[in-house]
Amino acid sequence: MVTTIVSGERQRIDFISVLNPDCTTAGYVTVRIITPPVHGELTTERGLEYTSYPKNNQRYQCNVRKSPVTNVYYKSTLGYVGEDTATIEWASPIIAMTRTAIYTITVK
Repeated sequence: MVTTIVSGERQRIDFISVLNPDCTTAGYVTVRIITPPVHGELTTERGLEYTSYPKNNQRYQCNVRKSPVTNVYYKSTLGYVGEDTATIEWASPIIAMTRTAIYTITVK
């Protein structure tokens, strides 16, 4: 995932949710930072957001209301301009499944 942010500002770069087909929450994911960014900080925080499931997903109808999510935030070192990367692994709360997300961050 590629993201552009302003130097020194905390910005959400992703959010992760796991919903059941009936839109009830399956719980929050567990996030582990595999490779932290070199020029900033990656943090996570629970919240509520609108999901964006595609029309062909059985959870598409869930997009009309806010659902529990785990937000991923990045904040660069103040004054840093350039590229940064980070990798996380997240685990589903309901099934034995993990996913890896690699973030390429352009800091301006």
